Amino acid sequence: FLAKVFRIAKWNFVTGIAPAVGLFVLPALAVLAGWAGYSISRSTSLETGWLPAVSGAAGFAIVIGLGCWLERKLSLGWLLRTYAFTLEYSLGKVPGLDERMDRFAERIARYVEMADDDESLVVGHSLGANVAVSVLARALAINPQLFRQYRQVCLLTLGGSIPLQGLLPWAQRFREELAQLAANGDLAWVDISAPQDIASFALLNPVTVSGVKVDEKAPQRPQVVSARFRELLLPETYDAATWNLFRMHFQYLMASEREAVHDYLSVTTDGLTFRDRFSEIPEISEVRE
Repeated sequence: FLAKVFRIAKWNFVTGIAPAVGLFVLPALAVLAGWAGYSISRSTSLETGWLPAVSGAAGFAIVIGLGCWLERKLSLGWLLRTYAFTLEYSLGKVPGLDERMDRFAERIARYVEMADDDESLVVGHSLGANVAVSVLARALAINPQLFRQYRQVCLLTLGGSIPLQGLLPWAQRFREELAQLAANGDLAWVDISAPQDIASFALLNPVTVSGVKVDEKAPQRPQVVSARFRELLLPETYDAATWNLFRMHFQYLMASEREAVHDYLSVTTDGLTFRDRFSEIPEISEVRE
């Protein structure tokens, strides 16, 4: 699995192994540092009292302190919880989740059938993008004409980690849901990501990267769009934020400092329709960060 991630997106591989380093390597290094401090102090000091023990404890504490700093800097605990949820989610072992998604799908289907809105927009961020895909696929199973017979239904995925689940060998149902939405020409689906966000599979088609085979002659969905954080933030804000993994992963949902047509609050609040908005934004192959 990690080999696939490494081939697809190098920085995601670094993000992927960071929690393992935190869990296993750093404690081992702390023990080694403690042992080294104890041994060196014992061999170089004429005293055999408390000094070697203090040196060993200091070496251990320094490495553990470094680990705590890395955890805060890289949000390792958050990443671990994310991976654990993805694993349980893909295996269908999250208590009550399937029932909740079924109810959500039913609610969306009935709402779209009765709504008098210009369009209905479903938004999923991070692992919420995975949930949004599954929910819309289930809504389509309830009413196969849901995207065609009623007002426009749109899907916006932000900072998605869809391949994190899609690449798992046993996630066949999820890949089928991806294939179903990707092949549906009535669904307007846009995926926004940024290379500065190393917790996502940036600027990659989440469907094809997950190993889903699509018709090469058909329009490739979703439309992959760069978040272009550099255009949304002031230079001083951007420079500070790029060093904060957690901040960059949630920047998609935050208010921008500069006006842009793809800004999240603009997408969800102004009067421009989803299709019209993103028809003016270049495909990712044309984007220059």
